[in-house]
Amino acid sequence: MFLKNTQVDGTTRATPDLISILGARLILAALISFTILTALCIAENFLDESYLACWYAKTEISEIKDNISKDASGQIVFNRNAAADGFWAALPHDYAYRIWNEKGHIISSWNNKKIELWSPVKKTEGANLDQWQHKFSDQWLAVASGQRVNIDGQPIWIEVATSGDPLGRKYDAFYADFMHDVTRPLVPTLLAAIFLSLASLYWALKPVKQAILAVSKLQPSIEDPDIRIPIDGLPREVEALATTANNLLSRVGTLVRSQNEFIARAAHQLRTPLATMMLEVGHIKGSAARHIEADLERLSIMIDQLLEIAKIDGAPPDTSGVLSLYEIAADVEMDFITLAQSKHGTITIVQNGECSCLGDYFTIREAVSNLVSNAIVHHQGNPNVVIACGPGPRISVADDGPGIATEPTSTLFEPFVRGKTTADGSGLGLAFVKRVAELHKAKILLSRTHSGGTQFEIVLHAPGTKAQITMVKDSKLVEA
Repeated sequence: MFLKNTQVDGTTRATPDLISILGARLILAALISFTILTALCIAENFLDESYLACWYAKTEISEIKDNISKDASGQIVFNRNAAADGFWAALPHDYAYRIWNEKGHIISSWNNKKIELWSPVKKTEGANLDQWQHKFSDQWLAVASGQRVNIDGQPIWIEVATSGDPLGRKYDAFYADFMHDVTRPLVPTLLAAIFLSLASLYWALKPVKQAILAVSKLQPSIEDPDIRIPIDGLPREVEALATTANNLLSRVGTLVRSQNEFIARAAHQLRTPLATMMLEVGHIKGSAARHIEADLERLSIMIDQLLEIAKIDGAPPDTSGVLSLYEIAADVEMDFITLAQSKHGTITIVQNGECSCLGDYFTIREAVSNLVSNAIVHHQGNPNVVIACGPGPRISVADDGPGIATEPTSTLFEPFVRGKTTADGSGLGLAFVKRVAELHKAKILLSRTHSGGTQFEIVLHAPGTKAQITMVKDSKLVEA
């Protein structure tokens, strides 16, 4: 069966597809049918003496007929070969045959006296008979049989007889019956049925595969709340499942919209009282007031970041513009050079060739700003930050700090995850970066620099290329 590795609850396992499962079931059904018919054939031959005797006669008469022909003078002759001589000569008292024409003249015979004794047909009286069979004793398979055949339009009669079949010629008869009644009709039928069933299932599942491909590209989010699974051409049962999933997507879209609207409104409502509180606390002297002022400032930054996330979700930016990543890097450098210098650090921009991309200038700039801000703020010494642009539509931010230590990379982009740092922060910076990457269908690559620091790289799409949907949760997050 064809196996495919799938992820279930974080565990990889091999699962067969539906065509493989059905194919295995059909093959099993074919084997069962073949076994049943074989058993019936065995029972029919070895429990019904007259049936086996009939096939014995067919087999022997067919072998004799194949060796009958006309000579140059037009006379019918039997070309008895050495094998036939050996067979009949081995036990001359138990086997016999006779070939005669319509005038009753014997063309060829073996053990003629026996067959005259065993055969129920008198040559002078039986010329009009087509086929006959006669059991001449109580012994198993003690029978004589005959059949009229035509050789080049001339009728002749062939008789065969066996007394108990000591040489086991009945097994040849059984094989002939098995091939005639089981193998020849059943095997092609079963193979055709299996092929047609699997082909039909393949074509029936084609719309399902197309729906699966469409589902793999879905990103149910605020920028496309009406995204749905296509149901055209789906089988009725699968269509019901897809419809149920679409209803769930509709409810999820409503929930996402409500959640983002709530965050935006809450953040907006909190900004004014926070600004008032910071103004009032600024007039109060003392270390306690300064601690409160610092806490209010962090809270204000957090609210601003929440508002920015809600803003890009509520009004998705146009990600089709052609941008220069070097210009974005230069703007970010101007914003943070003073902060870096206050900690005796530097910001360096490196351009590695052409670095144009498709995207929204504001959101990409804010994402890079968050990465640079983290690199400076969370550095415990003198931060030296490198912003590399290119080659191609990629931009990275690297620092020479201690790295991300042992933090699981899968949780770094979750909201309010701050990692092992003593610096102030809300834990929303990387969550914002992740959301920007999702909107641009981009990848985020995480690695360790040669000096042991951390490098975040955003891989966008070049102008003129079709963006492929790649969720950040599926991005390659590595720690080299």
